[in-house]
Amino acid sequence: MTTVNDAMPPRCMDCDKPLTTTKELNQSIDYGMDWCEACEAEAEANECRCSYGFFHGGDPRLFVPDDEMNTPDEIAAWQDACAAWDRGAQAEPAPEEHGPWVDRETGAVTLGERPPGVVVGVCHAFRSFGMGSTYCEQHRPSRAATSAAPEEPAP
Repeated sequence: MTTVNDAMPPRCMDCDKPLTTTKELNQSIDYGMDWCEACEAEAEANECRCSYGFFHGGDPRLFVPDDEMNTPDEIAAWQDACAAWDRGAQAEPAPEEHGPWVDRETGAVTLGERPPGVVVGVCHAFRSFGMGSTYCEQHRPSRAATSAAPEEPAP
């Protein structure tokens, strides 16, 4: 017996093409993602990876510290890193580990301060810039437009 779903395959939510490949049909069933492979590849290529939190490395010009939350020293450290990146000095220190913490022997998870024992921090970040927004390349901020950036001298 043929069911309605067998007779009419799901359609791509973006281009309305019928989903016909095994991958497309499995994604529709498993994840509720009704996208054809072409639309999924385009979405992945254009995906925004913006986030809020600590800076996670790479180009510091893609990070904007939160000027309401951070200290002047944290903002100055970020500005110095941006200026160094502009000059071509793209070396960066190793990121710091921070919690939650996982005990490597027992698997126990601890929040807050680093507990004693053989533990590893789940998150790795540069805390010296404080908290802020990290933008993907397509949404790269203009440093001149951020309040944390140094002001241009008046002409």
